[in-house]
Formats: sequence, C-alpha cells, structure tokens
Amino acid sequence: MKTSSDAIYRLQVAVEDYQELKLTGPPLSVAPDRGGNSDVYDLWFEHNGLPKSWGIYVLGTGHPVPWNRITRYMYRFLGTVVTPMGLVWHVFTGPLR
Repeated sequence: MKTSSDAIYRLQVAVEDYQELKLTGPPLSVAPDRGGNSDVYDLWFEHNGLPKSWGIYVLGTGHPVPWNRITRYMYRFLGTVVTPMGLVWHVFTGPLR
C-alpha cells in the first residue's frame, strides 16, 4: 500500500570498492554523476521505510569479483556507470561485511 512518504530518492555516492549505506528502501539503479565527476556516481533508491544498511560493491572492468559460484546469488547488479574520464564502474548490492 502506497503512503504519502513513498518516493524515489537520489544519493551521490563516492566510488569505493565496498561501503555500507543506510537507505530507507532498496537501491534501484545507478548513473554517472550529473556534475561530470569520475570519483562519484548517482544511486537511486526507494524511500519507503526505516533505514537499513546495504552493502554496495563497485568493481572496475577486469577486476576480481567478491563472489564465487556458490555465493553469486547473494549479489544483485544495479548497473554500469561510464564516467566522463572513461572509467567504468559496475555496481552491485551484496552482503554486509
């Protein structure tokens, strides 16, 4: 059931291999930073509840992945960010460390 506080929010996030973000709903997608920066990206998430910690993983093309064949199901792909400098980041949610 939709309430008056349900919405989609945007958050600017620093590019880090792993970080925990407190969000009020699940992450939805990612995109390059609107300001043209290559060290941050935009993340959209649902705002529909109490804050919860989410594990966010950022992988460069060709970098090792944090999962194996057994644990792959624990990670969800959010999207690929191609930055103005030509850097490419693949962003996933996954288990908290």
